[in-house]
Amino acid sequence: MKRISIFILIIAVIALVFAFISGVEKSNSSMTGLCTIANSDCAAVQNTIYGQFYGIDLPVLGVIGFLIIAGLAVWQIYKPHKKKLYVLSGLCILAGIFALWLIYVQAFILQQFCALCIVVDGCSVILLGLGIYALAKQ
Repeated sequence: MKRISIFILIIAVIALVFAFISGVEKSNSSMTGLCTIANSDCAAVQNTIYGQFYGIDLPVLGVIGFLIIAGLAVWQIYKPHKKKLYVLSGLCILAGIFALWLIYVQAFILQQFCALCIVVDGCSVILLGLGIYALAKQ
């Protein structure tokens, strides 16, 4: 189970970095970064009603969520416990399900994509798989 926690940590840190970059780009509209390079319309996606969850910008929510997942993964690596693994797996599954919803929104409702969002959502889907795998191995 230590190996799964390490994989979760790596993916959570990658998602954390991209969520942070996404938040910086959203808050600083004059900044041209990865979204411009990737020829995607991050602003068009992030500035819709789907760019917030109960009034909290999704990049902020992502940074907080991935920090919690990464912190719990580190804790699980150094002090393994079955209950922590259940919580960690549950958070990964929750993040992945939410990401699948956001991918659906971009593809079928907005019909526009944000490159940074897709990277974060892709990481979350990987976390979904790792969470399910971790629970199945118990």
